[in-house]
Amino acid sequence: MANFTFNTTSHIHQAVLDPTGHYIVFPDLGADLVHVYSIDPATGLLTEHTPLKSESGYGPRHAAFWSSGDANSIYMSVIHELSNKIVSFKVDYLESGGLAFCKIDEVSTYGDHETPVGAKAAEILVSPDKNYLVVSNRNASIFEAPNPEPNNCTALPSDSLATFKLSPTGKLSFVQLAPSGGTFPRHFSMNHNGSLIAVANQNSLNVNIYSRDVETGKIGDLVASASNLGPGGLTYVQWLQQ
Repeated sequence: MANFTFNTTSHIHQAVLDPTGHYIVFPDLGADLVHVYSIDPATGLLTEHTPLKSESGYGPRHAAFWSSGDANSIYMSVIHELSNKIVSFKVDYLESGGLAFCKIDEVSTYGDHETPVGAKAAEILVSPDKNYLVVSNRNASIFEAPNPEPNNCTALPSDSLATFKLSPTGKLSFVQLAPSGGTFPRHFSMNHNGSLIAVANQNSLNVNIYSRDVETGKIGDLVASASNLGPGGLTYVQWLQQ
C-alpha cells in the first residue's frame, strides 16, 4: 500500500477552517491524524479536541469540507498521500465541544483506474458550486502532454487530476482522470465560477490552465501555459480576481 518508508513523527501539511469558522483542522501525514481545534471568537485562541485517526500508514495530507446544501449535512474529505485514498466523513458538532466523524466513503485517487506504483496523492479541492471534488496525483506520469515549444513535437510526461461527483449522502462517484500537463502537480486552483483550472506542476516547472465544464465537472482543453518557471519548483498557483 505505502510506496515509501512511513514517517512516524508529526508532519502537519495544512490548516483548514470548517464551514462555521469555529474550528480548524490540521492533517498530520506523519502521525496519521487530523488534529481538531476550536477557535475562541473573542480571543482567537485555540483549544485542542479529540483528533480524527486515519488508518495506519495512510498519511493524511490535505482536507476539504463541503455540504450538500443542508446545514445539518457537512462532510469532510481527506486525501492521503501514502495510500492514494480519499476518505470522506460526515461531520457532527458536539454540544460538549469538538467534532465527531462518521466514515461515509473511501475511494482511490485514481477512481476506477489502477493505482500506479510510486504514486503520491497531493491536493484536494471542492468546486465553487460544491458539486465536484478534484484531486491531483503525483509521481506517476500515465499521460503525455504537448510540448510548449512550438517547433518541438516531442510529448512530455504528465501526471494526473481526478474528478469525482459529490452526492448528498457524502459518497463520491468517479467522473474523469485527466492530464495535469506536467510532473508533480503539487497544487491547483479554480477561478471564481469553476470554468477554468490552473495547475502548478512542481518538478516540470510549468503552470497549465485548462477549460472545465461546470455542468459535467470534466476538465477539457489546454487554454494557456507558462513554462521554465524555476528554479526551486512550483508549489502554489492562485487566481487573482475581484
